[in-house]
Amino acid sequence: MSGHGAPDVEPVDCRDLRVAVVAAQWHTEVMDGLVAGALPMAPCVVASFAISYAGHAGLAGYLMSAAIISLAAGAALSVLRYRLYDVELAHARITSSVFVDTATAVSTNYHWLRRDLDSVLVPTEGTALSAQAGVGYGKGTETLFGVAGETERRGPFVRAYTRFTAYKPFGGWYGNARIEAGQVFVTSRIAVPDTILFRAGGDDSVRGYDYRTLGPRVGGAVVGGRVLLTGSVEVEHSLTRRVPALLGAIFVDAGNAADRWNELRPFLGYGVGLHYRSPVGPLKLDLAYGQNERRLRVHVSVGVNF
Repeated sequence: MSGHGAPDVEPVDCRDLRVAVVAAQWHTEVMDGLVAGALPMAPCVVASFAISYAGHAGLAGYLMSAAIISLAAGAALSVLRYRLYDVELAHARITSSVFVDTATAVSTNYHWLRRDLDSVLVPTEGTALSAQAGVGYGKGTETLFGVAGETERRGPFVRAYTRFTAYKPFGGWYGNARIEAGQVFVTSRIAVPDTILFRAGGDDSVRGYDYRTLGPRVGGAVVGGRVLLTGSVEVEHSLTRRVPALLGAIFVDAGNAADRWNELRPFLGYGVGLHYRSPVGPLKLDLAYGQNERRLRVHVSVGVNF
């Protein structure tokens, strides 16, 4: 996807190229990388149309179904930099033991990425900065079981998100740190689909907790939050001279999502890992302890997310 290691070629006019992307779930988290990987040479512009559907998944006391239709176009400034624009129609429905939330929204979004790294596949030094901004209009309802009627909210919204990652080698060790933050400016979370809101937890967020299970709770069920803040610090070191690509790791993650900044309470996760720098990117096996849940969790991941 990164284009790293490809032979030198002359820029090609690929304005007629079309790329179709089908994602099983969480479309927004795979879309950017797939489209960016299709933009390895300037001044190519690629259009992509994708539909994703996330089936019911029992997580943190709720069941969720979502459908997203997105039309995206991007331009690569280089292998390390790109811009991406998209128009998105999103719909989500969350069902728990105490409420049902349903919302639909249409939005236009801008994605920007800059990577100043020694390697895109296996970075050890440099920085990566990504930013997203979107505006849209949403409408949603919330029905509380045992309460007559439903609450309806609608109106415009603005979504902003940024992520910064830094890599630095020192004395035989390799360090990396990440911070991400986001906010959806909307009068009520009910007005926008859960896929537009924020959650935390998982391999690339706060290890020690399951994927997207950290956020504000309504009646014991986790819902998407309007604000997000997470961070991570990790150090790695080769375990043997014979296989320098095999490294041990120590890490600390923290963060959460909430409905308001003054309600955000960071959850802490820390642990150790076994990492291997393969030709296709890092392969990671991490054992993390989620301090707030007081339990161990194993995380397996491949590649680097910018």
